[in-house]
Amino acid sequence: MRKLKEVSNCCKIIYLIILIIASNLILCDEMEKKGREIYIIAQKYRFIPDVIELYRGENIQLNILAEDVEHGFCCKELGIYLELPAGEEVIYEFTPDKVGEFEFYCCVYCGIGHKNMKGKFIVKESDKNK
Repeated sequence: MRKLKEVSNCCKIIYLIILIIASNLILCDEMEKKGREIYIIAQKYRFIPDVIELYRGENIQLNILAEDVEHGFCCKELGIYLELPAGEEVIYEFTPDKVGEFEFYCCVYCGIGHKNMKGKFIVKESDKNK
């Protein structure tokens, strides 16, 4: 009877170890899918930061906050078209699929300096993709 309990406890321990390993693998996979988080502030008449370096094939999560008034965040070359309500954070996930410099800009009129509200993504080749 004692050996049966020892075997049962051993099976429970092995089961727990397998469960912990599986949970960690799932968590790591989810973190990789989510990607790198980048925080951007939109305010009259600029983006902070206004130059953002990325890697081709990298999963990106943009967290963009329009601090003052409604803004937009657009990058034609990367297919990004977002409306940014004042005071709300907008989350957008994407994966750049090409290398180069790509302008982003405010695409919702926000005042007299609107046309100067720009920045750029610099997408580089990843070591993983070489």
